[in-house]
Amino acid sequence: MEHRGTLREITREFLRLGFVAYGGHAAHIAMMEERFVRQRGWVTRERFMDMIGAVNLLAEPTSTELTIYLGEIRGGVPGLITAGFLPKLRQSPVASAFLDGVNAAAVALMAFVGWQFARASLVNAPAVILAIASAVLVFRYKINSAWLVLGGAIAGIVLHALRFI
Repeated sequence: MEHRGTLREITREFLRLGFVAYGGHAAHIAMMEERFVRQRGWVTRERFMDMIGAVNLLAEPTSTELTIYLGEIRGGVPGLITAGFLPKLRQSPVASAFLDGVNAAAVALMAFVGWQFARASLVNAPAVILAIASAVLVFRYKINSAWLVLGGAIAGIVLHALRFI
């Protein structure tokens, strides 16, 4: 069982993330990996990757669901509620205007955190091949992310059975 944090810690961390997380869900997830896996040690890298797989099967935006999941792991039901409420603050008109002003910087930030996320996740040749195949399926054929996750899971099992992973 992971160490439980305080609601103050959870609020502080997710408010901080809310103020600095620009660039969409992929950037948010990469920033959460950096902050909550590498810097804070809330969960292991393996657990974090499992969490991403699980939340990709849900209908809501992935980074929002991941935020709620991390809040629950760190602080139980009160942490879940706290972490789930904080992303809603970004939907105010003032926050929207603020976000409109930083879109150009978001592109550079997305590239940076995307690179860090890739370095953390693409640890062997089969993972790189699966990532490239997934990118082709998304960009060329507009495949839904749920199908990609399911296909990746099946491919991972097959590659493991064949002893490639």
